[in-house]
Amino acid sequence: MSVMGLGIKGGATVRFTLEGESEEADAEKLAATLQEIGLV
Repeated sequence: MSVMGLGIKGGATVRFTLEGESEEADAEKLAATLQEIGLV
């Protein structure tokens, strides 16, 4: 589960960055994603 979570975190960060969104938006979306998969 931890390895999968790390993969999701890395993938989400890269994806948000490629979309050209702000760092704040990245953090908000990443936090929401982590909460959804239960890592937070």
